Amino acid sequence: MADERTRQQLINRRTTLIAALGRAEQFVEKYVLMKDVLRPYVPEYKGHVNSDDATYIQLQDLLTDFYQPCVMDCKIGVRTYLEEELSKAKEKPKLRKDMYEKMIQIDPNAPTEEEHRAKGVTKPRYMVWRETISSTSTLGFRIEGIKKSDGTSSKDFKTTKSREQIIEAFREFTEGFPHALPKYIQRLKAIRATLSYSDFFKRHEVIGSSLLFVHDRHNASVWLIDFAKTVTLPDKVDITHENKWKVGNHEDGYLIGINNLIDIFQEVHDAHQAALSERIPRLSLPDLDEFSNNNNKASSNNNNHTSSTVTTSSELQQPSSVEAQPSLIDGLGSLELSSVATDPDGSSTSTAANCLNNNNCDCKSDDLSSPPTTSTQSTPDGPDSNS
Repeated sequence: MADERTRQQLINRRTTLIAALGRAEQFVEKYVLMKDVLRPYVPEYKGHVNSDDATYIQLQDLLTDFYQPCVMDCKIGVRTYLEEELSKAKEKPKLRKDMYEKMIQIDPNAPTEEEHRAKGVTKPRYMVWRETISSTSTLGFRIEGIKKSDGTSSKDFKTTKSREQIIEAFREFTEGFPHALPKYIQRLKAIRATLSYSDFFKRHEVIGSSLLFVHDRHNASVWLIDFAKTVTLPDKVDITHENKWKVGNHEDGYLIGINNLIDIFQEVHDAHQAALSERIPRLSLPDLDEFSNNNNKASSNNNNHTSSTVTTSSELQQPSSVEAQPSLIDGLGSLELSSVATDPDGSSTSTAANCLNNNNCDCKSDDLSSPPTTSTQSTPDGPDSNS
């Protein structure tokens, strides 16, 4: 009860996740990863708590900054058991009925005839077989479980093996969250690049470790978690993390899993982009040559129309020519328009019109055909006139 109370008190702090402390995990979390270049990609170690019967480690709660997150746990590597475990299992192999039942529950045809008769399989046999039914053996990782934002979860991925099945699972996991795909790809590539510089990664056999994928409506990220089975390599043993595993070579296939994760997420992302492009109608640009030709034709038609209009106006104005001369009338600027008209007999008649500038008065023409005359009084000849 004391252990449970301690555990619940720590969980309620929300900033940490609590796990029972094992020898290997204590070493990895506390003394190695917190000083390695991989530190940004693992939960932060926040110390440990001692209770009456157990010791717990406190780790950063990776879900704190997410609202209603979607979470996926992928176990990385081509095997999930240590070579030490396999060796011990082979020392005194015993038929295990419980493992036989697990085997036939997944695949009734998996046991051999002898195993069917004995209704049991050995632990080494079961351990190797278990990796072959999932994508662990083919892709270097397998899906352990998925929890969606609506709270639904699934762990039914034991036989999810083919690339096509994984693609569909990833598509469903990120459906409605397209922003998560490029962020996952970017983060995975950063992890892969950092692994090449990590002293920890070079000196350890990473078994049973997971990548935790988390996203919500705005954010997405990936972390390395679960190092309970991560052990230091034996002396004079170097591994590439991407060569095929054989008993005794300690290869874990970690980079095989990382590379395939990047490729598959990229494929899901590309498929989503292609589907999006098909749904958006494409805007076709006009043919520039055709557009230019149409403009030239329109310009030519306008020029022809203007030329025709000018010719017609010229013909209508042929009978007279107008000459403008400035003059002053009553101190206001005006423009005197004089015109010369030709009569049928060949004589010319001149007229003028005075128009007041900026006035709406009617223009009145004056007869300029003869000079102005001075009016005089005429006295008829009469008897009183001098002769």
